[in-house]
Amino acid sequence: MENSDTDFTVIEKPVMRAMKRAYVKLGRHLDNRSQFVNDILESSKSIISKFAKCLNSEIYFTKSISDSNYLSILSLLEGKNLGKHIITSVIEPRENLELFKLLENQGFFVSYIPVDKEGIIDLDTLIRSINNETCLISITHTNIETGVIQPLEKIISICQSKNIKLHSDLSSSFGRIPLKVKDIDTFTFPSNEILGPKRLSVAIIKNQVSDNLISKYCLDFSTDNIALIAGVAKACKLTFSSMSKEFNRISRLRDNLVKQLSLHFDGIYFNGLSEKSSPYIINFCVKGLEGLSQKLLIDLNQSNTIFSAQTDCISEHNEPSHVLQAMGLGDYESLGAVRIILNRLTNLKETETIYNLLRKSLNTTKSLFSLI
Repeated sequence: MENSDTDFTVIEKPVMRAMKRAYVKLGRHLDNRSQFVNDILESSKSIISKFAKCLNSEIYFTKSISDSNYLSILSLLEGKNLGKHIITSVIEPRENLELFKLLENQGFFVSYIPVDKEGIIDLDTLIRSINNETCLISITHTNIETGVIQPLEKIISICQSKNIKLHSDLSSSFGRIPLKVKDIDTFTFPSNEILGPKRLSVAIIKNQVSDNLISKYCLDFSTDNIALIAGVAKACKLTFSSMSKEFNRISRLRDNLVKQLSLHFDGIYFNGLSEKSSPYIINFCVKGLEGLSQKLLIDLNQSNTIFSAQTDCISEHNEPSHVLQAMGLGDYESLGAVRIILNRLTNLKETETIYNLLRKSLNTTKSLFSLI
């Protein structure tokens, strides 16, 4: 079920075919390669622009979501006569928070908006934080750990009324959560989150980008990269062709799985779960077993279903989740959460498999825990 920040990547067959066609076309026309590179690039951008509500010239490709976010945020700060105040949230991706710390060292002042126990940012605090120097607000729409959805359309209205630039990471939203993206100045999404190829991310930037930033963060147009771009364009088309239908179907699968887990597992509690959270993400802990989540994951990942502890980038640091900590969970709980991600290839049989695997693994883990 997992297709986020892991080595396990699901790529649909139509996406693979689109990539293969790009490879073949470029391989057959080495004498006129530049023309065919441009044809594939522009046709791919035309597909993406339809769903991103932007111009072809406003689409940029990078090797990672971090690079796309850096490119977008830094491009918004390049203009003349800008203020030096940035507003973001305490639950932004770690890489973004690291960038804001660097910007603080370069003379910017950054306000970090807190969240409540449900993971929602405090809009009143955000509004009160705005001053004459505020030049940028950067808020992730759907949290990749918990699935909590922020009130981005309200933030769009605030930015428009105050003439403030807005950036949003749409990693867990684009093509899955309904959102009017037309009025967002810059936003980003990784290809693999919509079942496209890995090692590719997309940045939509509606302002001018300097050659220096482009050369630092954007992909070159090698054959491999052009094939990846053709792949993400196809993935966009597939994703948006069934977005509403899939949202409703995944919601039913999520609700059924949560109901089964709640009924049959004592001590299970869900982080950020509500009617307004993304149906594609389930984040939970089991009371008393938070510290054994890695053992639980080893059992689960022996199957074809992929789970993760918090997010994998956080697991590598072996640190508690800053997102869950911001929501009021302690270090022990924040280190022990398990995340399940569903996608449009998930079906009822697979959610039943998840339940059975969890039941078996939790029973085994509890038995081991009782011996400690």
